[in-house]
Amino acid sequence: MARGVIDPSIKRFQPLDPRQSVSKLKLSGVVTVVAAILLLAVGAGSASGTVLCSTETSPCTGTAFGLGTGFKAVLQAGGKWSLMAPAGTMSCTESIIEGKVENAGSATTSPAVFVENLIIAKCSCPLSVTERGRLIWHYTGSGDGTVTEAKTGFTSLSCFGTPCRYGGPTSETTLGTMTGGSPALLAVTAAKIPLVEGSLIKCGTSGTVNATYEVTAPNPLFLAAS
Repeated sequence: MARGVIDPSIKRFQPLDPRQSVSKLKLSGVVTVVAAILLLAVGAGSASGTVLCSTETSPCTGTAFGLGTGFKAVLQAGGKWSLMAPAGTMSCTESIIEGKVENAGSATTSPAVFVENLIIAKCSCPLSVTERGRLIWHYTGSGDGTVTEAKTGFTSLSCFGTPCRYGGPTSETTLGTMTGGSPALLAVTAAKIPLVEGSLIKCGTSGTVNATYEVTAPNPLFLAAS
């Protein structure tokens, strides 16, 4: 068998210098660690909680309302609390929310008020409050923010031709917005309170609530980043 001739012009594979490979791996590792640290720093800088404040300043330079601070909101004069379902709409001309701050808020949490007393009265047909729940604030800017509720529940007894029970122990709903001021305004806008018990045809999968409250305590009241 004839022996083959190796053409010297053909380049042979040259393995990387092991020291060069280690150096590159070390550099890659350093870059990865630095990138991770930068990402963490950016994330930490963007995280922001909320506090209840007596002044329109962020961070709060006035009084930051702490645990146990009393809260009260009353239905705006001439306004109505309304509940809409597929079978119709009911309305009430009196509503009061009273409670106390149970979470003052922090750099990573939002302030919450535990509702000790919830009155919805002088209604076009009977309505019963079954769960008082809590209100939670989230700062968005300029002393204002959004408001969510947790575990508030009520039952419309006869307006829709059958009892319709909404909300309760497992519900958590976006209520609307709070506009800071003296007094602050709490606007419940097309809030969808989920149906717990009742006819889907008459009660729907949720009841839609609308109402505007004036916050009489604390007054003035603004939201601020923490």
